[in-house]
Amino acid sequence: MAETTHDALAGELLRLTREMVEAARARDWPGVASREAERRRINARLFAEPIPQAQRAVVAQAIEKVLAYDPELNELATDARDESANDVQDAQANRKAVRAYHRYSAD
Repeated sequence: MAETTHDALAGELLRLTREMVEAARARDWPGVASREAERRRINARLFAEPIPQAQRAVVAQAIEKVLAYDPELNELATDARDESANDVQDAQANRKAVRAYHRYSAD
């Protein structure tokens, strides 16, 4: 793997992470998932071979930036998961109420 490839892969990893955060902010979860799959592939390629000494600082900087996005991304995903769970509970409660209504209004 050429030295510039490590730079390019690290930059691509960072770009995908930024796009994931933007997609999460927009609640585009399929977009987040597709970028995460691509990010995993890039990550595997980036670390498939030792990073040349001359490229380590650039790669480390990119990884630090990627890691800095993780708390926000995790928070957005957790909030969306919790909101979805609440929506499911609300739908179940509504369904129960409709069944009770039909059961007791038929009399």
